[in-house]
Amino acid sequence: MSATASFIRQSQLLGRLVLDRATTETLGHVAALWVDPRAARVLGIVIRSGPLPLNLSLKLPLGGPLRACAWGQVVAIGADSVLVDLGTQGESLQQPEGAFDLVGHEVWTDGGNRIGTVADLELDPAVGRVDRYLFRREGVADVAYSLPAGAAISGGPKRLLVVTQAAEAAEAVPLTAAWDQALDSVQTSVQTTLRQVQEKTKPIAETARSRFADLAREARDRAKSLADTARTRATELTETMRDRADRLTQESQSPQRDRPAGNLPAAPENAATDDDDPIDLWDEDSPAIDTPASPIETDSHQPPQPPNA
Repeated sequence: MSATASFIRQSQLLGRLVLDRATTETLGHVAALWVDPRAARVLGIVIRSGPLPLNLSLKLPLGGPLRACAWGQVVAIGADSVLVDLGTQGESLQQPEGAFDLVGHEVWTDGGNRIGTVADLELDPAVGRVDRYLFRREGVADVAYSLPAGAAISGGPKRLLVVTQAAEAAEAVPLTAAWDQALDSVQTSVQTTLRQVQEKTKPIAETARSRFADLAREARDRAKSLADTARTRATELTETMRDRADRLTQESQSPQRDRPAGNLPAAPENAATDDDDPIDLWDEDSPAIDTPASPIETDSHQPPQPPNA
């Protein structure tokens, strides 16, 4: 395996792009290293697929599923990416017993004292050997203390136990430069990922734009067709109403006598005409009409006359 430097810090690897050497496909980004503190060896590299999390110290699979490969499968570590040869073991590697992601672990001495937290580690990428651990003391910012890898006694899921004498002799080292390099690596990886996303989504965007244009054109054609149909229908209805209005006007203005006889009711057979004599039309058999006699009006102011004797 080739590397850009004789020693490299884990913080410089976090977030770096990981490529499959056989296919050049993107596998994800470096999420963590599995380290055996007893042997001072890196046994595996954890890869997170998907976008980078905002906080690289998070161990949750925010961007996607995790996969791991053995450190022996790392072919090269470059400035922009890590090349790995997955072979047939890329998806099957399980976390080795006794190996942990030590960054963030509490640092305790064999005297029972907690002295800080693991902030970083340096390793020889050619063989995966850990050279030293960098830990932060409580209340001290931007400064780490160097602890030889051989000072580690044991480790677990949460803590790293070290020799008291080595912890007391730890020398202060700056962390800023390492984290600046890590930030540059993260930015490079983000830019690479965005470029890949743009390249993959460009055909989709073009297809979507073409489809939207087709739909808009179909909608305009459909609207024009409906408008033409509505105008034609409105014209037909207007002409029909005009014809009906003209016919009704003509019928209302024509005289009654001009109407055809067929439209009038037929007269009865014995109906009288202008040439008939009323005497001839008298029916002698018709019953007499009894008309009551009207009372004789008298002057109410004159006294009644006595009857003749």
